[in-house]
Amino acid sequence: MRYIYLFFLIGGLSSCLMFRSVPTVNQPSPTVTNNTTENAIPLQPIKQMEGEFKVLDNGGDSLRVMLALEIPRLAQELQPIQTIVQDFTMQYGILPTYNSPQYSETASIPLVAPAIRREGELYHTHFLVPKRTGMNAVMILEIIDKRSGEKVKLDFIIPYITLKIREKIGVFDKKGVIPYFTNYLPTRDTIQFRDVPATAQVLYVKYYKQSFEPATPPMILGERLPNKNLKADSSFTIRTNAPVQFPKAGLYFVQTDTTQYYGLGLYMTERKYPKLSYIKDVVEPLRYLTTDDEFFQLRNGADTKREMDKFWLKLMSNDTRIAQRTIKEFYNRVRLANRYFTTFKEGWKTDMGMIFIVYGRPSRIIRTNESEFWFYNPSINNPQEIRFTFSKKPNQFTDESYTLVRQSVYEMVWYPVIELWRSGKAF
Repeated sequence: MRYIYLFFLIGGLSSCLMFRSVPTVNQPSPTVTNNTTENAIPLQPIKQMEGEFKVLDNGGDSLRVMLALEIPRLAQELQPIQTIVQDFTMQYGILPTYNSPQYSETASIPLVAPAIRREGELYHTHFLVPKRTGMNAVMILEIIDKRSGEKVKLDFIIPYITLKIREKIGVFDKKGVIPYFTNYLPTRDTIQFRDVPATAQVLYVKYYKQSFEPATPPMILGERLPNKNLKADSSFTIRTNAPVQFPKAGLYFVQTDTTQYYGLGLYMTERKYPKLSYIKDVVEPLRYLTTDDEFFQLRNGADTKREMDKFWLKLMSNDTRIAQRTIKEFYNRVRLANRYFTTFKEGWKTDMGMIFIVYGRPSRIIRTNESEFWFYNPSINNPQEIRFTFSKKPNQFTDESYTLVRQSVYEMVWYPVIELWRSGKAF
């Protein structure tokens, strides 16, 4: 049963640019995201241009970079594709690593009408990149709207040697034309698995119903990595280039060879994910703000809706306005965490998702091939800069899994911000 309660009376929320977008930088290395300027993760509903990417082996000596662009200013255009051709430019630079002092190559990508396809609010295009020597490199891709001056800048690793299934096979729509750019999909969608040459293959699928544990606070030492020997709830085979549905919510693991460790993880979701729709799901992220006793009561009370209202109103001294404002901000961050950080589990459960929910968008990000560093500027509530380090830990399901480097000293900056949340002053 779905409930309409205090914190859902705040209405719909919206977001804009991809978290991994980066603004223009003076030096190509290290790549820096300054979220105080352009291409931030906006917490206000300001609609801007945004982009998503996916890279697959094209077969032979090239890679295919696939893009989806959302360009709000084209909503009223009669010939939007022609406008893209006339008003937009696209260019990239290749860095051997994030720490490289200069680009090894650069190129401009012509935008031509036959290579652009409109699907709903998104414009899809793709281009090829030649493979070079070495395992991989870093691409800095920039899409510029010459008329408005707006731009999207993306950075990502391109694999010159493709060994994993997820570097070769992607998830596409039921016709096998439009790629998906997230690793979470609604159970109602019909999809295809395929590589770029559309090779006919048998795929082995394992389904995991179990729920993975959420992140622990940053001062609690130890990691929660996926078990290498997880027991599947079921297994079956499918074929590439053929429509298929995964009707059960949960984690699916797709392989071409079951003797290999790596595969392609796909998290199937219900209803309106990355939003939370069921009250039992809405309770869970509150473990970051609650005491053990409070969380137990929220989970096990006879009337969860009533317990939720009591919890928030008690914290906010019965001030409904502050309670609604705090609830809106908290669940907006939960939704954004799900959107940006979902891997083999919901985004709010990941280390990055936890830090994003509690502390908000970083003031700046420094990225290397192996790590990300998030910086939070000093403020009235925190007089010193805070830095969180995330180590990249590829696993059997995904290459985009990051683990927080935990330290006991974070206790000094964790509990004060939790108290700010609990008094409605965290933002």
